[in-house]
Amino acid sequence: MIKLHKCPLCASPDIQTHIETRDYFLSGEAFNIDRCRSCGFLFTNPRPEDKDLGKYYESEEYLSHDTRVGGLKDLLYGTVKKVAIRQKVKLVEKYSGKKQARILDYGCGIGSLLHEFKKNDWDTTGIEPNEKAAAFARKQYDLKISPDVSGIDDAQKFDVIMLWHVIEHLPLLHDTIEELKQKLSENGTMFIAFPNIESPDAVKYGKYWAALDVPRHLHHFSKATFSNFIGKHGFEIRHILPMKFDSFYVSLLSEQYRNGGLLSWPKAFMAGYASNRKAKEEVNYSSLIFVLK
Repeated sequence: MIKLHKCPLCASPDIQTHIETRDYFLSGEAFNIDRCRSCGFLFTNPRPEDKDLGKYYESEEYLSHDTRVGGLKDLLYGTVKKVAIRQKVKLVEKYSGKKQARILDYGCGIGSLLHEFKKNDWDTTGIEPNEKAAAFARKQYDLKISPDVSGIDDAQKFDVIMLWHVIEHLPLLHDTIEELKQKLSENGTMFIAFPNIESPDAVKYGKYWAALDVPRHLHHFSKATFSNFIGKHGFEIRHILPMKFDSFYVSLLSEQYRNGGLLSWPKAFMAGYASNRKAKEEVNYSSLIFVLK
């Protein structure tokens, strides 16, 4: 394990334990989330060494839930995912002002979203470090996939770069954003989505909130801490948008982690609805999309 003695965001040594939780999804191991008393940033600490992170993704459920056909939860997830993919394409076209342009999906997984852009005549490239997921994307959708930024031509620039629920996983947070910044065209747009640690459902479920997802999630952003982080890298926030479906799915997992049983479904639905209702006024939803220039 790596024990951080300074905040990964502002480098302050003034950090303290914020919450004790565990990996409810896979290993059952206990982890702490620390808080920087200087900037308020939350991060998993200690965390696995970079070379050991891969084993926490070694689950058929984690790697294949996008393609698996199983019970009711998988059916609902698949149905919502198809709708969400179409919405993301429309959202990107609307807020980037681009169509059929060059797009990079960083952390593209099995390539479902990138495939939708390809069908709409975008020039698509993906980055996916998990070889199993990348191989599926190449075989199933004939996509261009690299394991990291170094696999892309140095001169190539993108009109749109997307990170959908990826930034919270990145061990080299600052370095990766700077790499991607160099790949963005002069008038390009970046879309970054992540779980919001200050959302009503995050507050409700506390250490059981499924989007903590330790130790796969190394960083736990709020609107304020992300704004602080991305500002350090010279980006301007143009829009903050909600991902309203996430509160329902995350609440369902959180209910199962906390209580389990048949009542988890109706409880989760009510919790997701309540979270979205409370979040509306301040755009403080379970997951947020930041549109950046």
